[in-house]
Amino acid sequence: MLRQLGHRAFIVQPGPAPPADVLLALHARKSAEAVRSSRELRPGTKVVVALTGTDLYRDVRTDASARRSLELADRLVVLHDRAAAELAAEWKPRPAALTAAPPAA
Repeated sequence: MLRQLGHRAFIVQPGPAPPADVLLALHARKSAEAVRSSRELRPGTKVVVALTGTDLYRDVRTDASARRSLELADRLVVLHDRAAAELAAEWKPRPAALTAAPPAA
């Protein structure tokens, strides 16, 4: 989708993030190194963390690196309306729920 909109987009494996204008991290815990390195090495890069079910229902409660990803993110994305209820109070103002459009009839 990003390429169709004219962006140069690439997928990288977990680890340090390559130079970019925006880092879209899928999964707070698995992308923790990319989020951290992006903040340290390229502070101007915008960081968006899309939270997965594993993040919401386990990792942000038990894993320090997942919580740190949320702290470092400029924006958080959750994929269903009730997901924000799973987040601690310090992260609630930043999530924006995305809902899928209803299927065409």
